[in-house]
Amino acid sequence: MHSDTYISIMEQYDKFLMETYNITIQKLKGKPLMVWQVDLLRRLNPTDFELTTMKELDEFYAWHEWISKVLLRCKVQPVVTED
Repeated sequence: MHSDTYISIMEQYDKFLMETYNITIQKLKGKPLMVWQVDLLRRLNPTDFELTTMKELDEFYAWHEWISKVLLRCKVQPVVTED
C-alpha cells in the first residue's frame, strides 16, 4: 500500500486520536513513532493476519467492540465483519 493511501485511511481516526491522545496523523507523519503509537495504529488498521490471530486468541470480539466505539466517535461506518 502506498504511504499516501495509508495516511488517508488513517486520517479517518483523527477525531478519536485528537480527543484521546491529542495527536493527529499529520502530526505523526514523517516522525519516528513511539512503540505505543505503532501498536495503536495497528489496532486501528489491523491486517488480515492480525484479525485472524485475534480470532484464534479469542480477542476479536473485544477488539471489535473497541473499534466500533472508535468508529462511532469518528462517525465512520464499520467495515470489519466476522467470517
